[in-house]
Amino acid sequence: MKVRLALSLLGGALVAYFSVRGIVGALTHGNAGGAFVAVTMFVAAALVALLAPGSARRTPHGPGTMALWAALVACAVAAVLPLVATLGIPPSDAPQVTWFLGAGGVLMTIVCARRRAALAWVGMISHVFAATTVMSDLPGVLTAGGMGSLLWVGIAQLLVVFTDRAYRDTARLALIQQQSSAWEAVQDGRSRERRERVQVAIGLAGPVLARVIDQRGLLGADEKAEALFVEATLRDELRGRGLLDARVRSQLARLRRSGVVVSLYDDGGLEALDPTEIQSVRGELATVLAGVEAERLIVRTSRSSAVVVTVVGRGSGGEDDVTAWHEIARPR
Repeated sequence: MKVRLALSLLGGALVAYFSVRGIVGALTHGNAGGAFVAVTMFVAAALVALLAPGSARRTPHGPGTMALWAALVACAVAAVLPLVATLGIPPSDAPQVTWFLGAGGVLMTIVCARRRAALAWVGMISHVFAATTVMSDLPGVLTAGGMGSLLWVGIAQLLVVFTDRAYRDTARLALIQQQSSAWEAVQDGRSRERRERVQVAIGLAGPVLARVIDQRGLLGADEKAEALFVEATLRDELRGRGLLDARVRSQLARLRRSGVVVSLYDDGGLEALDPTEIQSVRGELATVLAGVEAERLIVRTSRSSAVVVTVVGRGSGGEDDVTAWHEIARPR
């Protein structure tokens, strides 16, 4: 915004300068009528070029382009400006009235700077052609200001190219930073999850291992059962970590202590879900585990189907003795 304001002020200063030159030239060469009309057209076209709203949609390279109608108005004024500015001037004095050359260049520079380069060059060529028609001297037109105006438009186009490149680089850098931040957040989350699992493992296995060491491996029946319980719990942390939270762990512990054999398998079925959806799945799983009755329980996630988690309960009658079946649908 600050850059655009500075460029607009610079353009306004140039418009004022060439307008004053046009009025002074009119008073000097006695063509007040045509010159005042030309200055009025020039100022009006410059205001339109500077202030007309551009496209609301930003281009892939930078800000939106100048409105087409505004660019066409500026080009039309630039094309007829030499003809109007020299009305009533004797042919011998025409080569001395050159303010319109710079004025047309200012208009087309503004058009080019507002990303209408093709129209700016069309308008500039039309402007030089009209000036050559009036002055009957192409080299004279170029040396009197036409070459400078062409140079202004060329510089404006280069500036647009460079600023668009800077815009693309800035946008690319912002995207990289965003992706880096997202990756870092994911890694932090995984690191925090690993620390939690380690703490759980230490809390569970630490006392049992200390007891095994103290007893030199000679454990009683209750101690062996506790060791097996801890082993199964640690296996859950390794195989089914995506399914675990405090609610699910509590239900698994209750089931195991009641004699149910529980197998937990996370095959990556939760990876595509966001944290809120994962919490919802875990909550439903805890509810299912709280009401299930079976001697053996298998909980498994799925990657491909519409079902994200399947809970299967089996009885003592073999593989066909299914006593419980529940599917948790994948959140949509």
